[in-house]
Amino acid sequence: MDRLKPQGDYISKEQFCKQAHVSKRKAVELMQNGTVPAIDTYRKTRRYWIAQEDVDRYILNKTKRQLAAESSHLNKVRCEGPLSEYNRRDAANLRKSISFAWMKQPDLLSIRRISELLGYNRQTISVWIAKWKLPAIQTQKGQMYPKKAVIQAITSREFHEKKYKSWEHVKLLEEHICVGTGLSV
Repeated sequence: MDRLKPQGDYISKEQFCKQAHVSKRKAVELMQNGTVPAIDTYRKTRRYWIAQEDVDRYILNKTKRQLAAESSHLNKVRCEGPLSEYNRRDAANLRKSISFAWMKQPDLLSIRRISELLGYNRQTISVWIAKWKLPAIQTQKGQMYPKKAVIQAITSREFHEKKYKSWEHVKLLEEHICVGTGLSV
């Protein structure tokens, strides 16, 4: 038993590294910048002692940060089966139902609004617009795109057969293609 170990539930830096899955260098950095409170004995061995509750709090916060990062980066889902297969009948039905669903949307859509409706990044939408060669109308608010042209583009074979789709895109497809067919993702 180490005579300099504080009373209570404390662990060494090495134990912290194992529990938190961090390197020794990262552990020292976390302790020195105050992220993980530690007692520094200034000895060569068993220099740092960390309260178990502080370790648990760090691991919980680390897990929360990882989940938040995953959810922001993994906003796309891999689609297979009926949601990635294209046929003209489904495309025509999808075109009609999206036109109806977007009826309250203005006739001219900005890149920002298209991004919100489809759930893709604005830069991605900009690239697709250039690729689709959508007609742009210059307004005081900037470039705007006709809603009908956008709907036509997103119901095309090329767009529909994308393997990875945003959650909003999948919801649109589920609502308008799978309704009545009994299919699900």
